[in-house]
Amino acid sequence: MPKRPRWSPRKEEAIRSMYFEALYKIGLRFKTRFWERVATPSFGGQSITDLPIRWIVYPSYGIETDGPGVLLLFSWMTDASLWSSVTFSDRVRCALQHLAEVYKDEDVDVFGEFMAANDMPWAEHSPTEFFEIAQQPEGNIYFAGEHLSRHHTWSTDALDSGRATATAVFKICSLRSSGWRLIMGGSLKEVDHLREITILRVRGRSSSKKG
Repeated sequence: MPKRPRWSPRKEEAIRSMYFEALYKIGLRFKTRFWERVATPSFGGQSITDLPIRWIVYPSYGIETDGPGVLLLFSWMTDASLWSSVTFSDRVRCALQHLAEVYKDEDVDVFGEFMAANDMPWAEHSPTEFFEIAQQPEGNIYFAGEHLSRHHTWSTDALDSGRATATAVFKICSLRSSGWRLIMGGSLKEVDHLREITILRVRGRSSSKKG
């Protein structure tokens, strides 16, 4: 078993208490932006449904332009677990079926419009009473990641957390010259005399999941 640092009791408690809920996201590319041309169009924004796709996100760029467009469909918690239990082809088929149900009163052939799909299971972090403790460094070990940002569930939050952590490291290291390490999302990077600090793309982990 590889050794890991012994955290303080409060840090250990914070790490053990952090909980991640499963989420599922699939992007569907269509030949046209048909959602902008129906009787009740959507120009950006979101729709909430009572179907397993739950949450439809409409692109806020390229509005009312010709050509292809992409819709993002999200689900979370129990619904996300259901999506992860079937094959990719079945997930795409089910997503299209549910989307067709949303537009059943419109003159739209969702399957005919479909071009391609890509999906990603991931994790939604629920900040707890230990959130600030989880962010704090332990000696010369610093922590960063999407799961340590208050505005989590997006890639920019990982960058925001990384920026804040790097800023804290530089402030502290202005008083010292060597021996600092940076842990980001579980990966350890040695910093030799502060000549190099690498910010890595990180995200939280889900017990259910998914990559």
